[in-house]
Amino acid sequence: MKEVNYYQQARWRIVLAAIWWTVWKERNSVCFEDTTSNMHKIKMNCIVLLYFVCVKLNILIILIQFYRF
Repeated sequence: MKEVNYYQQARWRIVLAAIWWTVWKERNSVCFEDTTSNMHKIKMNCIVLLYFVCVKLNILIILIQFYRF
């Protein structure tokens, strides 16, 4: 039971980290580069980041099973 709980916590930490990193990068581009992105591009950046992090950590299969894509 603890393993399942650990994996669920790890998944959510990765998702939240990807969201925060994407928001932070967008904030920096607005503040320092005077550029803006539309919401679709921001969402895609977050999804792509999440994908590459999962591939790097070899947990893409766990996320697919969890979200049932």
